[in-house]
Amino acid sequence: MWIIEVNNEIKSFLVIEPSFYDELDLCDDFTMKCLEVLRRELPSYFNTFPNGTTYGLIRYGDFLGNQYPAIGIQCKNQEDYDKIPDFIDLYNGVEILINEIGLEEIKEEAKFVDTITWNDLKEIGWYFEKYVSE
Repeated sequence: MWIIEVNNEIKSFLVIEPSFYDELDLCDDFTMKCLEVLRRELPSYFNTFPNGTTYGLIRYGDFLGNQYPAIGIQCKNQEDYDKIPDFIDLYNGVEILINEIGLEEIKEEAKFVDTITWNDLKEIGWYFEKYVSE
């Protein structure tokens, strides 16, 4: 679990770090848009996850204190978290999804997506705006 504290509010998240970071500038607004494209696909792809599972953009970091965006997963309770696959299986599932969509398609869709900026996300910590597919 990744924990973020902002303004005396603490939230915990499971984390998805897509492999496409290597092909993008890790901390820019276009990467945020690519993460948003992927985030919007997750509820239908992981349709067996517990009801109420939500996906958002989060400020994540490494052991050196470097910060970068990632996708966070939240559940209603610990029992629901326990039903989510472990980090490796979750990562593998996301990799399959990225390969099915294609990174070039994600990048193309990202050109037309509005989402939070990296600077704003760094400040607020998490962003879980609901997305309604058309």
